[in-house]
Amino acid sequence: VISKFFLKENLPNKELLKKVEEEKPDLVFILKGEVFQPETIKKIKEMGVKIVNWSMDSPFHPLYSSKKLVKSIGLYDKFFTPVKDMEIRLKNMGMDNAKFLAFACDPDIHKTIKLTEEEQETLGSAVTFVGTYYHERETLLSGLEKFGLKIWGNEWENSTKAIRKCATMKSVEGLDMTKVFNASKISVGTHQEQSMGSLTMRVFEAPACGSFMITDQRADLKKFYKKDEMIAYKNKKELIKQIEYYLENEKERKIMTRKAQIRARKDHTYKNRMSQMLEEIK
Repeated sequence: VISKFFLKENLPNKELLKKVEEEKPDLVFILKGEVFQPETIKKIKEMGVKIVNWSMDSPFHPLYSSKKLVKSIGLYDKFFTPVKDMEIRLKNMGMDNAKFLAFACDPDIHKTIKLTEEEQETLGSAVTFVGTYYHERETLLSGLEKFGLKIWGNEWENSTKAIRKCATMKSVEGLDMTKVFNASKISVGTHQEQSMGSLTMRVFEAPACGSFMITDQRADLKKFYKKDEMIAYKNKKELIKQIEYYLENEKERKIMTRKAQIRARKDHTYKNRMSQMLEEIK
């Protein structure tokens, strides 16, 4: 039996310990866990319960993590990270419990769906980008306006006038994001520094929805997709050339899109990742 519960922000440590005492689970699975004290992790292990963490962001990130999490890393039975280089870094620090576990897609959410004419008109674009504003993202996307770029995400009011015209100023998640990917011909992907050489969620979500993904070159890309399933750009000039080519060559684009969709929905699902996780903690 699996139970999921969300903790109130004021007393997360006490609530978690109380819940573990009541339910006596075989395993406690925590996402990120920046609110938990090292003592909480120790007490759960003392109860004879396995506890693992899947830290979606860098545990050393100044905004998305905490000192409590950093001090707790070595206490978990397994500490999973979606960044291969982070696994290496942690092991070099003596954290032998660190293990790489990539992001994935959810086939129940990330799929091909039929859109209404209104949805296609409102959400559709030749080129789309889904993500929060960062200056480096603005630099990358500047110049893509000529393709009918549409941007979904928060804080794009901070961008230049030309880019602001492309920004919806709306964040999309779940089914809404699926609709955006379904309505778009090409989705542009880019990675932040904390991703190092690994892949973000979008590289699995967009293809699973049937959107043609062009992402920046990552060392891990070839581990998850074949060359005829997904392409990558090394710089902005190459990105522009790729967008031009694949907008003009629709048949080739659709063949690759279908191959990437099959790959993502077959091999790169959260169900598969959880199976990998359970194998690691047997």
